Amino acid sequence: MATEHAHEQVISTVGLTKAYESLVAVSDLNLEVLRGDVFGFLGPNGAGKTTTIRMLLGLIRPTAGNISLFGLDNATHLHEILPRIGAIVETPVFYPYLSGVDNLRIVAAASGMKLGRANQARMDEVLDLVDLGARGGDTYRTYSLGMKQRLALGAALLTDPELILLDEPTNGLDPAGVREIRQLIGRLAEAGKTVFLSSHILSEIQQVCNRVAILQKGKLIKQGDVQELLSGGQQLLVRLGTPEETEQALVILQQASKRDMNWITRVSSGSDSHGQPVLFVDAPTTRSQEITALLARNGLIVAEMYQHQTSLEEFFLELTGTDAGEGARARKGGLLRTRFGSGSPAK
Repeated sequence: MATEHAHEQVISTVGLTKAYESLVAVSDLNLEVLRGDVFGFLGPNGAGKTTTIRMLLGLIRPTAGNISLFGLDNATHLHEILPRIGAIVETPVFYPYLSGVDNLRIVAAASGMKLGRANQARMDEVLDLVDLGARGGDTYRTYSLGMKQRLALGAALLTDPELILLDEPTNGLDPAGVREIRQLIGRLAEAGKTVFLSSHILSEIQQVCNRVAILQKGKLIKQGDVQELLSGGQQLLVRLGTPEETEQALVILQQASKRDMNWITRVSSGSDSHGQPVLFVDAPTTRSQEITALLARNGLIVAEMYQHQTSLEEFFLELTGTDAGEGARARKGGLLRTRFGSGSPAK
Protein backbone atom coordinates (compact mmCIF):
# COMPACT_ATOMS: atom_id res chain seq x y z
CA MET A 1 0.00 0.00 0.00
CA ALA A 2 1.38 3.38 -0.96
CA THR A 3 2.40 5.61 1.92
CA GLU A 4 0.24 8.50 0.76
CA HIS A 5 -2.87 6.29 0.99
CA ALA A 6 -1.98 4.54 4.26
CA HIS A 7 -4.43 6.57 6.36
CA GLU A 8 -7.03 7.39 3.71
CA GLN A 9 -10.56 6.79 4.99
CA VAL A 10 -12.53 4.58 2.62
CA ILE A 11 -15.55 4.36 4.95
CA SER A 12 -16.45 6.97 7.54
CA THR A 13 -19.73 7.23 9.42
CA VAL A 14 -20.67 9.87 11.97
CA GLY A 15 -23.67 9.44 14.26
CA LEU A 16 -25.20 6.89 11.88
CA THR A 17 -28.64 5.86 13.14
CA LYS A 18 -31.50 3.80 11.74
CA ALA A 19 -34.80 3.50 13.60
CA TYR A 20 -37.95 1.62 12.66
CA GLU A 21 -40.61 3.30 14.80
CA SER A 22 -39.70 2.21 18.35
CA LEU A 23 -36.93 -0.20 17.25
CA VAL A 24 -33.48 1.37 16.91
CA ALA A 25 -31.51 -1.01 14.67
CA VAL A 26 -28.35 1.13 14.56
CA SER A 27 -27.57 3.88 17.05
CA ASP A 28 -25.02 6.71 16.76
CA LEU A 29 -22.47 4.59 14.87
CA ASN A 30 -19.02 6.07 14.17
CA LEU A 31 -16.90 3.85 11.92
CA GLU A 32 -13.50 4.40 10.33
CA VAL A 33 -12.21 1.98 7.69
CA LEU A 34 -8.84 2.80 6.11
CA ARG A 35 -7.63 1.93 2.63
CA GLY A 36 -6.13 -1.56 2.59
CA ASP A 37 -7.94 -2.70 5.74
CA VAL A 38 -9.51 -6.09 6.06
CA PHE A 39 -12.09 -4.78 8.49
CA GLY A 40 -14.19 -7.13 10.59
CA PHE A 41 -17.66 -5.89 11.49
CA LEU A 42 -18.66 -8.10 14.38
CA GLY A 43 -21.73 -8.82 16.42
CA PRO A 44 -24.37 -11.45 17.13
CA ASN A 45 -27.24 -11.94 14.72
CA GLY A 46 -29.59 -8.97 14.99
CA ALA A 47 -26.87 -6.56 16.13
CA GLY A 48 -27.46 -4.22 13.15
CA LYS A 49 -24.66 -5.36 10.83
CA THR A 50 -26.76 -5.93 7.71
CA THR A 51 -28.72 -2.71 8.31
CA THR A 52 -25.43 -0.80 8.41
CA ILE A 53 -24.22 -2.36 5.15
CA ARG A 54 -27.52 -1.53 3.47
CA MET A 55 -27.12 2.09 4.54
CA LEU A 56 -23.54 2.15 3.22
CA LEU A 57 -24.81 0.96 -0.16
CA GLY A 58 -27.71 3.41 -0.24
CA LEU A 59 -30.30 0.61 -0.15
CA ILE A 60 -31.96 2.18 2.87
CA ARG A 61 -31.76 5.72 4.19
CA PRO A 62 -30.45 6.47 7.67
CA THR A 63 -32.68 8.16 10.19
CA ALA A 64 -29.77 10.37 11.25
CA GLY A 65 -26.05 10.75 10.72
CA ASN A 66 -23.68 10.88 7.76
CA ILE A 67 -21.88 8.35 5.57
CA SER A 68 -18.74 9.13 3.58
CA LEU A 69 -17.25 6.63 1.10
CA PHE A 70 -13.95 7.51 -0.60
CA GLY A 71 -14.40 10.98 0.87
CA LEU A 72 -17.77 11.42 -0.88
CA ASP A 73 -21.14 11.82 0.85
CA ASN A 74 -23.25 8.82 -0.17
CA ALA A 75 -26.43 10.89 0.14
CA THR A 76 -25.41 13.07 -2.83
CA HIS A 77 -22.68 11.13 -4.70
CA LEU A 78 -24.01 7.57 -4.72
CA HIS A 79 -23.79 7.32 -8.52
CA GLU A 80 -20.04 8.01 -8.29
CA ILE A 81 -19.51 5.70 -5.32
CA LEU A 82 -21.28 2.49 -6.34
CA PRO A 83 -19.07 1.65 -9.38
CA ARG A 84 -16.12 1.53 -6.97
CA ILE A 85 -17.79 -1.05 -4.69
CA GLY A 86 -18.41 -4.79 -4.98
CA ALA A 87 -20.86 -6.28 -2.49
CA ILE A 88 -22.64 -9.41 -1.35
CA VAL A 89 -25.48 -8.50 0.98
CA GLU A 90 -27.81 -11.45 0.46
CA THR A 91 -27.44 -14.81 -1.28
CA PRO A 92 -27.14 -13.92 -4.98
CA VAL A 93 -29.55 -15.52 -7.45
CA PHE A 94 -27.92 -17.30 -10.38
CA TYR A 95 -29.44 -19.35 -13.18
CA PRO A 96 -29.01 -23.03 -12.22
CA TYR A 97 -28.92 -24.36 -15.81
CA LEU A 98 -26.30 -21.88 -17.02
CA SER A 99 -22.58 -22.28 -16.55
CA GLY A 100 -20.60 -20.22 -14.09
CA VAL A 101 -19.10 -18.09 -16.84
CA ASP A 102 -22.49 -17.54 -18.52
CA ASN A 103 -23.90 -16.37 -15.21
CA LEU A 104 -21.01 -13.92 -14.94
CA ARG A 105 -21.77 -12.66 -18.45
CA ILE A 106 -25.31 -11.81 -17.33
CA VAL A 107 -23.98 -10.02 -14.24
CA ALA A 108 -21.44 -8.15 -16.37
CA ALA A 109 -24.15 -6.98 -18.79
CA ALA A 110 -26.30 -5.80 -15.87
CA SER A 111 -23.27 -3.90 -14.53
CA GLY A 112 -22.83 -2.06 -17.81
CA MET A 113 -19.80 -4.06 -18.99
CA LYS A 114 -19.87 -4.50 -22.76
CA LEU A 115 -19.25 -7.94 -24.19
CA GLY A 116 -15.89 -8.29 -25.90
CA ARG A 117 -12.44 -9.79 -25.70
CA ALA A 118 -11.26 -7.51 -22.87
CA ASN A 119 -14.24 -8.21 -20.63
CA GLN A 120 -14.10 -11.94 -21.39
CA ALA A 121 -10.49 -11.82 -20.23
CA ARG A 122 -11.67 -10.12 -17.03
CA MET A 123 -14.24 -12.89 -16.42
CA ASP A 124 -11.55 -15.54 -16.91
CA GLU A 125 -9.30 -13.62 -14.51
CA VAL A 126 -12.05 -13.45 -11.89
CA LEU A 127 -12.83 -17.17 -12.22
CA ASP A 128 -9.15 -17.92 -11.62
CA LEU A 129 -9.08 -15.56 -8.65
CA VAL A 130 -11.96 -17.41 -6.96
CA ASP A 131 -10.52 -20.82 -7.90
CA LEU A 132 -13.25 -21.65 -10.41
CA GLY A 133 -11.17 -21.44 -13.58
CA ALA A 134 -11.42 -25.17 -14.17
CA ARG A 135 -15.16 -25.25 -13.41
CA GLY A 136 -16.32 -22.09 -15.18
CA GLY A 137 -17.96 -24.09 -17.97
CA ASP A 138 -19.91 -26.33 -15.57
CA THR A 139 -23.53 -25.60 -14.77
CA TYR A 140 -24.23 -23.68 -11.60
CA ARG A 141 -26.48 -26.43 -10.21
CA THR A 142 -23.48 -28.79 -10.02
CA TYR A 143 -21.54 -26.40 -7.75
CA SER A 144 -21.05 -27.02 -4.04
CA LEU A 145 -22.26 -24.37 -1.61
CA GLY A 146 -18.70 -23.11 -1.24
CA MET A 147 -18.29 -22.85 -5.02
CA LYS A 148 -21.59 -20.96 -5.29
CA GLN A 149 -20.40 -18.48 -2.68
CA ARG A 150 -17.09 -18.05 -4.52
CA LEU A 151 -18.96 -17.42 -7.78
CA ALA A 152 -20.94 -14.74 -5.94
CA LEU A 153 -17.67 -13.17 -4.85
CA GLY A 154 -16.47 -13.38 -8.44
CA ALA A 155 -19.57 -11.49 -9.56
CA ALA A 156 -18.83 -8.79 -6.97
CA LEU A 157 -15.26 -8.50 -8.29
CA LEU A 158 -16.07 -8.19 -11.99
CA THR A 159 -15.67 -4.41 -12.12
CA ASP A 160 -12.38 -4.59 -10.14
CA PRO A 161 -13.81 -2.59 -7.19
CA GLU A 162 -11.68 -0.75 -4.65
CA LEU A 163 -13.97 -1.67 -1.73
CA ILE A 164 -15.61 -5.05 -1.17
CA LEU A 165 -18.53 -5.40 1.29
CA LEU A 166 -19.29 -8.96 2.41
CA ASP A 167 -22.23 -9.73 4.70
CA GLU A 168 -21.76 -13.10 6.47
CA PRO A 169 -19.96 -14.68 3.47
CA THR A 170 -19.33 -18.01 5.24
CA ASN A 171 -22.90 -18.62 6.46
CA GLY A 172 -23.95 -22.22 5.85
CA LEU A 173 -20.55 -23.35 4.59
CA ASP A 174 -18.77 -26.47 5.78
CA PRO A 175 -15.20 -26.12 7.15
CA ALA A 176 -13.69 -26.60 3.69
CA GLY A 177 -15.90 -23.88 2.24
CA VAL A 178 -15.06 -21.52 5.11
CA ARG A 179 -11.36 -22.09 4.50
CA GLU A 180 -11.78 -21.36 0.78
CA ILE A 181 -13.47 -18.03 1.50
CA ARG A 182 -10.81 -17.15 4.08
CA GLN A 183 -8.05 -17.83 1.57
CA LEU A 184 -9.82 -15.75 -1.06
CA ILE A 185 -10.13 -12.81 1.32
CA GLY A 186 -6.40 -13.13 1.97
CA ARG A 187 -5.70 -12.92 -1.76
CA LEU A 188 -7.90 -9.83 -2.06
CA ALA A 189 -5.95 -8.18 0.77
CA GLU A 190 -2.66 -9.00 -0.95
CA ALA A 191 -4.03 -7.34 -4.09
CA GLY A 192 -4.56 -4.11 -2.12
CA LYS A 193 -8.35 -4.27 -1.88
CA THR A 194 -10.21 -2.86 1.12
CA VAL A 195 -12.52 -5.54 2.51
CA PHE A 196 -15.39 -4.85 4.93
CA LEU A 197 -16.42 -8.21 6.35
CA SER A 198 -19.52 -8.66 8.49
CA SER A 199 -19.64 -11.84 10.57
CA HIS A 200 -20.55 -13.41 13.91
CA ILE A 201 -17.95 -16.22 13.56
CA LEU A 202 -15.14 -14.57 15.46
CA SER A 203 -12.52 -17.28 15.09
CA GLU A 204 -12.59 -16.71 11.33
CA ILE A 205 -12.43 -12.93 11.66
CA GLN A 206 -9.32 -13.10 13.81
CA GLN A 207 -7.50 -15.03 11.08
CA VAL A 208 -8.12 -12.54 8.26
CA CYS A 209 -8.81 -9.07 9.70
CA ASN A 210 -6.34 -6.41 10.82
CA ARG A 211 -8.99 -4.10 12.33
CA VAL A 212 -12.44 -4.71 13.81
CA ALA A 213 -15.52 -3.01 15.17
CA ILE A 214 -17.82 -4.79 17.62
CA LEU A 215 -21.53 -4.02 17.53
CA GLN A 216 -24.13 -4.97 20.12
CA LYS A 217 -27.82 -4.09 19.88
CA GLY A 218 -27.01 -1.49 17.26
CA LYS A 219 -24.34 0.27 19.32
CA LEU A 220 -20.58 0.31 18.73
CA ILE A 221 -18.81 -0.94 21.84
CA LYS A 222 -15.23 -1.28 20.54
CA GLN A 223 -13.18 -0.46 17.45
CA GLY A 224 -9.50 -0.75 16.68
CA ASP A 225 -6.51 -2.81 15.61
CA VAL A 226 -7.02 -6.52 16.37
CA GLN A 227 -3.61 -7.10 17.94
CA GLU A 228 -3.81 -3.94 20.04
CA LEU A 229 -7.25 -4.87 21.33
CA LEU A 230 -6.19 -8.40 22.24
CA SER A 231 -2.98 -7.32 23.95
CA GLY A 232 -4.72 -4.60 25.97
CA GLY A 233 -4.69 -6.68 29.15
CA GLN A 234 -2.02 -8.84 30.74
CA GLN A 235 -2.96 -12.32 31.81
CA LEU A 236 -0.83 -15.22 33.02
CA LEU A 237 -1.78 -18.85 32.61
CA VAL A 238 -0.59 -20.89 35.61
CA ARG A 239 -0.55 -24.67 35.61
CA LEU A 240 0.03 -26.80 38.71
CA GLY A 241 0.21 -30.53 39.18
CA THR A 242 -3.30 -31.54 40.26
CA PRO A 243 -6.83 -30.10 40.41
CA GLU A 244 -6.53 -29.96 44.20
CA GLU A 245 -3.32 -27.88 43.99
CA THR A 246 -4.99 -25.63 41.44
CA GLU A 247 -7.87 -24.91 43.84
CA GLN A 248 -5.44 -24.23 46.70
CA ALA A 249 -3.46 -21.82 44.52
CA LEU A 250 -6.71 -20.06 43.51
CA VAL A 251 -7.55 -19.30 47.16
CA ILE A 252 -3.99 -18.20 47.98
CA LEU A 253 -3.75 -15.80 45.03
CA GLN A 254 -7.22 -14.34 45.60
CA GLN A 255 -6.33 -13.65 49.24
CA ALA A 256 -2.95 -12.16 48.26
CA SER A 257 -4.63 -9.84 45.75
CA LYS A 258 -6.59 -8.26 48.61
CA ARG A 259 -3.45 -7.66 50.65
CA ASP A 260 0.10 -6.99 49.46
CA MET A 261 -0.33 -8.19 45.84
CA ASN A 262 -2.96 -5.68 44.77
CA TRP A 263 -1.43 -5.66 41.28
CA ILE A 264 -3.34 -8.92 40.75
CA THR A 265 -6.68 -7.66 39.46
CA ARG A 266 -8.43 -10.97 38.83
CA VAL A 267 -7.90 -14.70 39.40
CA SER A 268 -10.07 -17.42 37.87
CA SER A 269 -9.82 -21.17 37.46
CA GLY A 270 -10.89 -23.36 34.60
CA SER A 271 -9.48 -25.60 31.91
CA ASP A 272 -7.31 -24.96 28.89
CA SER A 273 -7.99 -26.15 25.34
CA HIS A 274 -6.76 -29.63 26.34
CA GLY A 275 -9.11 -29.86 29.31
CA GLN A 276 -6.33 -29.49 31.89
CA PRO A 277 -6.98 -27.46 35.08
CA VAL A 278 -5.30 -24.04 35.04
CA LEU A 279 -5.48 -20.64 36.68
CA PHE A 280 -5.80 -17.33 34.83
CA VAL A 281 -4.16 -14.48 36.71
CA ASP A 282 -4.63 -10.92 35.48
CA ALA A 283 -1.24 -9.50 36.43
CA PRO A 284 1.89 -8.06 34.76
CA THR A 285 4.23 -10.69 33.34
CA THR A 286 7.08 -8.99 35.22
CA ARG A 287 5.49 -10.23 38.47
CA SER A 288 5.53 -13.91 37.54
CA GLN A 289 8.48 -14.71 39.83
CA GLU A 290 6.62 -13.21 42.80
CA ILE A 291 3.62 -15.44 42.08
CA THR A 292 5.88 -18.49 41.82
CA ALA A 293 7.63 -17.62 45.10
CA LEU A 294 4.33 -17.09 46.95
CA LEU A 295 2.98 -20.47 45.87
CA ALA A 296 6.28 -22.17 46.68
CA ARG A 297 6.15 -20.78 50.24
CA ASN A 298 2.79 -22.50 50.55
CA GLY A 299 4.16 -25.82 49.30
CA LEU A 300 2.82 -25.51 45.74
CA ILE A 301 5.14 -25.95 42.76
CA VAL A 302 4.25 -24.21 39.47
CA ALA A 303 4.62 -26.63 36.57
CA GLU A 304 4.13 -23.99 33.89
CA MET A 305 3.45 -20.26 33.61
CA TYR A 306 3.23 -18.09 30.52
CA GLN A 307 1.41 -15.06 29.14
CA HIS A 308 -2.02 -16.01 27.86
CA GLN A 309 -3.02 -14.46 24.50
CA THR A 310 -6.71 -13.60 24.55
CA SER A 311 -8.67 -14.75 21.51
CA LEU A 312 -11.13 -12.49 19.72
CA GLU A 313 -13.95 -14.76 20.91
CA GLU A 314 -12.91 -14.31 24.54
CA PHE A 315 -12.50 -10.56 24.06
CA PHE A 316 -16.00 -10.38 22.59
CA LEU A 317 -17.49 -12.38 25.45
CA GLU A 318 -15.79 -10.20 28.02
CA LEU A 319 -17.14 -7.05 26.38
CA THR A 320 -20.68 -8.21 25.77
CA GLY A 321 -21.38 -11.20 27.98
CA THR A 322 -23.16 -12.77 24.98
CA ASP A 323 -22.59 -15.84 22.85
CA ALA A 324 -19.81 -15.18 20.34
CA GLY A 325 -21.45 -17.34 17.70
CA GLU A 326 -20.68 -20.72 16.17
CA GLY A 327 -17.01 -20.57 17.05
CA ALA A 328 -17.81 -20.09 20.71
CA ARG A 329 -20.35 -22.90 20.75
CA ALA A 330 -17.83 -25.27 19.20
CA ARG A 331 -15.45 -24.56 22.05
CA LYS A 332 -17.97 -24.51 24.87
CA GLY A 333 -16.55 -26.12 27.97
CA GLY A 334 -12.98 -25.39 26.91
CA LEU A 335 -10.87 -22.27 26.97
CA LEU A 336 -13.79 -19.86 26.65
CA ARG A 337 -15.11 -21.08 29.99
CA THR A 338 -11.98 -20.16 31.87
CA ARG A 339 -12.38 -16.39 32.02
CA PHE A 340 -15.86 -16.74 33.48
CA GLY A 341 -15.43 -19.96 35.42
CA SER A 342 -15.29 -20.77 39.11
CA GLY A 343 -13.03 -17.92 40.09
CA SER A 344 -14.34 -14.59 41.26
CA PRO A 345 -12.82 -11.17 40.53
CA ALA A 346 -10.12 -10.09 42.92
CA LYS A 347 -11.08 -6.97 44.81
